[in-house]
Amino acid sequence: MSQTPTNTAAHEMLHAAYDRAYRYPENFAGFKAALRYSTDEESLAGTVTIHSPDTITLELGGREGELQALQRQIASLCAHHWHAPYSAGDGRYTLSLDENAQHPLGQLIIFHDDPFKSSYRIKDGSVVQVNRQMGTTRFTIHVQEFTSVEENRTLPRHFTVAYWDTNQQRLMRTTSYTDHYIPVEGYYLPTYRRIIIYDDKGVSTHVIEFSAHKLA
Repeated sequence: MSQTPTNTAAHEMLHAAYDRAYRYPENFAGFKAALRYSTDEESLAGTVTIHSPDTITLELGGREGELQALQRQIASLCAHHWHAPYSAGDGRYTLSLDENAQHPLGQLIIFHDDPFKSSYRIKDGSVVQVNRQMGTTRFTIHVQEFTSVEENRTLPRHFTVAYWDTNQQRLMRTTSYTDHYIPVEGYYLPTYRRIIIYDDKGVSTHVIEFSAHKLA
């Protein structure tokens, strides 16, 4: 893969895409909502209180492992929209642009010094693909569709995550996500996440529904 060491241009492109993605303002204190979690086997109802991606309180029945998986999903959903300066995240790394700027999936940006061998693709001003390596697992997130909100900012609506085992050189799992949001007092809060998992065990479905939102 050929790269052109245009660190400034790469950062300018990625920073612009970062700013285009919808995020809550720095003073956002979180929210509380009614919660329904449905799987192929059961449906659980309760509440969730979110003050940050690291401060989530679930109040609903269910097995401990199941609730831990649900909390991780909610934390991931929130983390991508919580306030964080570019300089504290991707802005820390040395970047370059791949020479093939005409790739159908967008311009590839290569990270040279992050621990996950990351690369992103940017198309139409948004990050549409994220690639990372964690141990022997490589994964790719690809966004198929965005929801547009005020000020030309975007929220992912449909995206897919594919996982490969690099030792066995095989695709292990593909997960398809659908997200919906609702404006509440000027903030776009999640109302729905559907997760469809395809792996060696077959196909499984998980749905997280938020309603009756109240700001913290």
